[in-house]
Amino acid sequence: AGFMIMSMLGSRLFSLATQFITIEQIGLGTLCIAAACHIAVIMSEIVVMRLFAFLIFELCVGLYFPMMGTMKGRIVPESRRSTIYNLYRVPLNAIVVCTLLLKLDTFSCFSATSGMLCVAALAQARLMSRKKNDPSPDGIRQAVRDEESVELVRTVGKTHTILADAL
Repeated sequence: AGFMIMSMLGSRLFSLATQFITIEQIGLGTLCIAAACHIAVIMSEIVVMRLFAFLIFELCVGLYFPMMGTMKGRIVPESRRSTIYNLYRVPLNAIVVCTLLLKLDTFSCFSATSGMLCVAALAQARLMSRKKNDPSPDGIRQAVRDEESVELVRTVGKTHTILADAL
């Protein structure tokens, strides 16, 4: 029950935090704290310390899901969303299967997840630096790539020209 409360608290904290900092900053902080929690499990033998690390990790889980949903919604094009989301699941399932097949001990398992969380934090930091260099308002490249969108832009442009000539 405590883990579920922390997860719900994380979701609520996300909605409050978005009023003050960017979603990318929330993501970077969440991933860094989650990695620190897993490292704390490896480094500490104290049961209470491990419990608090797991509780804070669940808070990070509650922050992660709305943050990632928002970011994926901004970045992934609507026309290819289902395909790309399914491709996101392939590495996750591979990691789960490898973990189950290898039957890793606690130290190895948490070392691996800590490493993966650190890599995710570095990727998030890179995403943030790309956003700073991007001239678009949302910090996400707005380039039109698929032909349907190009055709829509042409149609809207023609309509705008016709209306301007009529006035």
